Amino acid sequence: MSIKFIGTITGTKGFFGGLIVQNLPISIKDIKEKSIVKIGFSENFSEDFILVSFNNFNAECTIYLEGITSKEQGFKLKEKGIFVDDSDIVFTDKKSFLPEDLVGCLVYNHKNKNLIGIINDVIELPANDVWQVKTQEGELPVPAIDEVIKSIDIKNKRIEISLLDGLSDLLNL
Repeated sequence: MSIKFIGTITGTKGFFGGLIVQNLPISIKDIKEKSIVKIGFSENFSEDFILVSFNNFNAECTIYLEGITSKEQGFKLKEKGIFVDDSDIVFTDKKSFLPEDLVGCLVYNHKNKNLIGIINDVIELPANDVWQVKTQEGELPVPAIDEVIKSIDIKNKRIEISLLDGLSDLLNL
């Protein structure tokens, strides 16, 4: 059981307490109804609510919570974060993890099993994510595409990649 930050409430929708959530990771397809969600500036400084519904529209979604039945009540939650237990998150078919789960993973060369570096940032882009890998020589941007990513083991924090021609030349790997 692990609580994950999934987005920020940026406004209200309609007159019945709908909340607009933005910056949602693209890997989230749905959140189970009746889940406990935490709303606040951090997980430790949050209030629990029960999720009534979750409507995802790409990187923006609308949620409804029990007890929030008016635009005025919803407006009080604006600019707060939403935190959800990862067991209540339904992921897309593409990934079963959040971008933050990748940070700290060790990256290895798929061919020779040599350590390349450690992921220190994930940049979400429309076409594909780019994983920023810190190596001894500097930063290496790794496109998160099938031709490059060969295996992902989030539990053991291990990722194997195949370096595309030219990518390895950036750091002489």
